[in-house]
Amino acid sequence: MRRGVLLVLGVALALTAGWGNAAVAQTGRPDLSKVRVLAVAPFDDETYVPGYILGAGPVRLAELIGRAPYRVVPVADVVAAMKRLGVVPRDLIGLTPTVEVGTAVGADAVLTGRITSAEWEGGRSHRARVGAGFGVGTSRIDMEVRILDVTTRLRIFQDQVSCQTPGPLHVALDCVVRGVAARIVPGP
Repeated sequence: MRRGVLLVLGVALALTAGWGNAAVAQTGRPDLSKVRVLAVAPFDDETYVPGYILGAGPVRLAELIGRAPYRVVPVADVVAAMKRLGVVPRDLIGLTPTVEVGTAVGADAVLTGRITSAEWEGGRSHRARVGAGFGVGTSRIDMEVRILDVTTRLRIFQDQVSCQTPGPLHVALDCVVRGVAARIVPGP
């Protein structure tokens, strides 16, 4: 029921805002006051989001949260550490691989994301789904986000962010990423 309400909220916000807005499940802002260094890991994908779109998500998120009061480890550095450790994004569901990656890049906390649902309506082919059809069709992405404290192995933050927008999947992913950034960067 709660997920259905969030989806309806996301659709309503998307329709009224033009490019869409994120519906966020958790209330309140996470306490990141003890985080000095945050690593943003590549997102895991349980759907069919093409790699070039998926790879842009964490990079965009790192850019958006770069003004936060903590340092953000570049995604490329996190990817390099993951390769050295033999860790793939799916492994970051577990605490131990997440802590190992965070330790390897000198982070106090690691942000992980997992796309649980991605849909596009309005095209005939995969190329059409991810093409430049702005205003043609709609896309929706649901993503689970977690921030894990590397030292305590406790979750600082966990959330489900959903966004439905007119246009292709990369627009919905950007909407989700903006929703995540709005939740974790201290505002005025």
